Amino acid sequence: MRALFMKSCMVFAATVCLLSWQGGAVLFGQDFSNPVGFVKFESPANTDMRISAPVHRPSVYRGNVTNVSGNVLTLATANFTAGQLIYNGTSQLDHFYVRVASGTAAGAWYSITGHTSDTLTVSPATTLNLSERGLAATTGIDEILIIPHWTLNTIFPDQAGIVTSPDPFAPSGTRVMMIPPSLTGPNLGPTEVFIYHDGSSGFIAAGWYNVANLFVGTYDHAPLAPDDHLIMRNRSSQLQTHYISGDAPSTKISTDLLRLATTTNDNHVIQPYPVPLTVDELDLVQNGIFTPSSNPFAPLGDLLLRFPSPPPTGTNLTPTKTYMYYDGSMGFLPQGWYDIGAPFGGSVDTSLVLGPGEVIVIRRPAGIAQLDPWTLDLPYP
Repeated sequence: MRALFMKSCMVFAATVCLLSWQGGAVLFGQDFSNPVGFVKFESPANTDMRISAPVHRPSVYRGNVTNVSGNVLTLATANFTAGQLIYNGTSQLDHFYVRVASGTAAGAWYSITGHTSDTLTVSPATTLNLSERGLAATTGIDEILIIPHWTLNTIFPDQAGIVTSPDPFAPSGTRVMMIPPSLTGPNLGPTEVFIYHDGSSGFIAAGWYNVANLFVGTYDHAPLAPDDHLIMRNRSSQLQTHYISGDAPSTKISTDLLRLATTTNDNHVIQPYPVPLTVDELDLVQNGIFTPSSNPFAPLGDLLLRFPSPPPTGTNLTPTKTYMYYDGSMGFLPQGWYDIGAPFGGSVDTSLVLGPGEVIVIRRPAGIAQLDPWTLDLPYP
């Protein structure tokens, strides 16, 4: 296994190196191991870099579910103490989520909102609840992991790889931007902008702040969703290098894709694994959630949009390549993935390679309004 992961250290928009198998955090009497490593991002001067974490923070529990009642899970081997998994701003600065590791709901994740010594109350990440995912049918076989959410403080520990701002009212350092999950429609851009103020102004304490409302408090420990991505704007004149270290996923990963009834919707998603995958290996068509096009010259199905990788110098970068899946029904070309700007250039099924954690856009035209889980199998043993 070690050799396989060492070979996965490749350069795309980011470099990921998985170094070895190590024991996971043992907080609750569980003993298990995960491959660990780091992802390296290099952000050119005066450029926007999309970053995500194809590794997660160390799991703190792994065990089987014995019962599901509504959104309450009963666990077989847990013995939590009061408030152990709940953020309180002092002794507990983490927020936690459940990742389903096996069974029909494998890959889905849910934030933990409460617990007893052996039960978890979870909030569905979307309106696809536990029953719809199939977890309600569990009989003690389904396994879950408990994982701390990434935060701005843990993605950028001790502000490594960024430039802090001495003046929160005229920010001069690195900007970290997000597209909130509630934002829908086409051609989405970031609407949330964060800076790290070093505290030297004396007006507010050191910490991460939303520039739109500096006095609402810090966002140091606000949880990020496992499939969130950040747009890091390097406003300096130098290349900035940043590392995120953590555990490699050991389960399927599921991401929800939204289709709207009356307008096109862009789903900004990440390639969630720390190894490169071809577009065919994303299994979008095989999952039945990516609508193929019957016309290679006027595609009417879903589209996959790709940002330039690595990014050129500049800000507010938009996708530069658009791909369709042609079903082959008209002839002319065999079925497969094609660049809509060059359909006669041949299929890109195996030549279009998405790097670890790379951000892409799945553009879904209007149709029946629904959320569809895109569940990607673990691409390594």
